[in-house]
Amino acid sequence: MKLSLALFAEPALACARRLFWVSTLLLWLPMTVYITWLNQGYSLWLLQGVLVVVSMVGLVVINAETAVVIYGAWGGAWSLNHRPSRGLIQHLGRRLGLFRSDSHPIAPPKKDSLEKVSLEKVSLEKVLLEKVPLEKVPLEEGSLAGVNSGLPCLAGGIQTLSMVRSTLEPKVARLPSALAAPFTSVVVVAYLPNEQDIIEDTLLHWLTQVTPPAAGWEIILAYNTPTPLPVESRLQALARRYPALVLLPVAQSHSKAENLNMALPMVRGEMTGIFDADHHPAADCLGRAWPWLSQGRYDVVQGRNMIRNAEDSWLTQLIAVEFECIYGVSHYGRSLLADTALFGGSNGYWRTAALRQVGFHSTRLTEDIDATVRGLVGGYRLVHDPAIVTTELAPDNLRGLWLQRQRWSQGWLEVAGLHLGRVLRSPHLDAVQKPYWLLMLLFSQCFYPLVWQVVPMLLSIFVSDHDRDLDFETLNLVLMGLLTVSVVLQVAVAMGLRPAGSTYTRRHGLMYCLLSPVYFWLKVLIGMVAVVNHLCGSRVWHVTARTKSKPKRWRAALREVK
Repeated sequence: MKLSLALFAEPALACARRLFWVSTLLLWLPMTVYITWLNQGYSLWLLQGVLVVVSMVGLVVINAETAVVIYGAWGGAWSLNHRPSRGLIQHLGRRLGLFRSDSHPIAPPKKDSLEKVSLEKVSLEKVLLEKVPLEKVPLEEGSLAGVNSGLPCLAGGIQTLSMVRSTLEPKVARLPSALAAPFTSVVVVAYLPNEQDIIEDTLLHWLTQVTPPAAGWEIILAYNTPTPLPVESRLQALARRYPALVLLPVAQSHSKAENLNMALPMVRGEMTGIFDADHHPAADCLGRAWPWLSQGRYDVVQGRNMIRNAEDSWLTQLIAVEFECIYGVSHYGRSLLADTALFGGSNGYWRTAALRQVGFHSTRLTEDIDATVRGLVGGYRLVHDPAIVTTELAPDNLRGLWLQRQRWSQGWLEVAGLHLGRVLRSPHLDAVQKPYWLLMLLFSQCFYPLVWQVVPMLLSIFVSDHDRDLDFETLNLVLMGLLTVSVVLQVAVAMGLRPAGSTYTRRHGLMYCLLSPVYFWLKVLIGMVAVVNHLCGSRVWHVTARTKSKPKRWRAALREVK
C-alpha cells in the first residue's frame, strides 16, 4: 500500500496517524542524523552554505520582480492602456553587447497566424502605437503615492533605475484600435457536484456582464458529473434562453483536462479563453486579450486573478493579498524581466490552433503548468497582462487550502521531473528565459526540502553536545529578516497598484505582512508533505470545494433589520 500524507483528507484517527508519520519523516529522522553527526565533532557548514545560496537566489529573484514592476509604475507604464515591452533583461543585454540583436529564438512561422498577412511586415512596436478604444480599469486614487510612501528604502533603487531610463526605456505600447476581436470561444470547466451551487451565477455573469466580440462568440460549459443533478435542467433552460451557451457533458471524465480535451475539437473561435467555474471576468477581458495574440508574436496571454470572497474570513483575506502579490507583482515582473509567463489554469487566452497542438494531459496534477512547459519548449510564447482581470473564490478553511496547495506543489514536482531536461535542451528559449525556467523548476524540486532543514538543524544544534552555532543562528535570523522585508515591499507594491474594484484594503496587507512568517512555514510544511507523497508515488486528487461567497454576519443582520 502506498504511503500518503494527505492531511485533512480523512477522519481524525487517520489524520493523527499521518501526523505521526509527518513528524517522524520530516522532523525526528533528520534530527537523529544531525545530532549524531554533530556529536561526532563534525559541523553542518556544507548544508548551511547551500541554504544561504538558495535563500540569496530566491531573495534576488523576488526583489528583481518587485523592482521592475516599480520601474514600470514609476514611468506611468502601468496605466492599463499602456503596455511596456517585455524582456527588460534582454533589452539590457543587447545594449551592453551581451546578446546579439537577433539572438532571441523565435518559433517558426505558424500557418494559423491569425490575420498576419497584412501585418507581418509591420513590427509589433509600430502597430501598437494606436490608441486603445477600451475602457480603462481605474487604479485606486493615489496608488502610486501609496507605493512610494510604503517603500522609502527603495528610493535609491528607483533613482538608479530612472538614471538608466534613457538607455533602457522599453517602448510603451498601446492596444491597436483597428483590431477587433474575432469570433471567440470561451470554455468554462466544471465538476458539477462540487460547483453546482455557483455555475449558474458564473454563466449568467458571462452572458450578461461580459462584452462579446462584434464577430460573435460561444460559451462552452464542459462539465462532468457522476450522477444526474437538478441543476442540469436549469442549465438546459439557460442554454435555450441564450443561444451562445453550449452545454457539453463529458461522460466518463475524471479530470479538468479530460473536459478540456473534449471541448477542443468543438471550439470555433480563433481565440479560446479557458476559465474555471468560479471565475467572473471583467467586461473587457476578451477585448484586452486579443491584441496580444493578433500580431502572431504571442500564443497565450495570462490575465490577473483576484479573490472575490476576500471578506469571508481571515484566511480568504490572507489569500487575497497573496494572489495580488503573485499575479500583480511576481508573474507580471517575470513577464517584464524575461518576456516569459505561465498559464495559470484560468483566465488564460490561447490562439486556438496553438491550444489544439498543446492539449492537456489528463493524468497531470497541474495540467496548466504541464501545458505551459510543453508549449514553451515547443516554440509557443506566453505573456502576462495584469490588466485582464478576473475574480475567483478562495478556500475558506485550512483543510481546503492545504489540499489545494499540496496538489499545486506536487504538480510542480511532477512537471519538473518530466520536463527539466527538455527545457535545458530547448532551442526556443533564449539566454534569459532558459535559466529562468530552469531556476523555477529546480526550486520546485529543491526549495522546500532545503529550507525545511532549518527547523531540524536548529533543534539539533540546540539539543546536541556540540557548541551552539551562533553564526548560523544569526545568519538564519538575518535571512528571515530579509525575506520579511522583501515580502513587505512586495505587498506594498501590490496594494498600491491594485485595481479600484478590489475588496481588500491596506489593512489586509498589513495583516498579511504580520502573518507572513507563519504562513511561509505553513507553505513549506505543505511543500514537504507534497515531496513525501511524490516520492511515495501517491497522486491523490482532492477537488477544491467551491461555495458562494458568504456575506458577513453584520451585513445579514442589517438586512434583517431593514
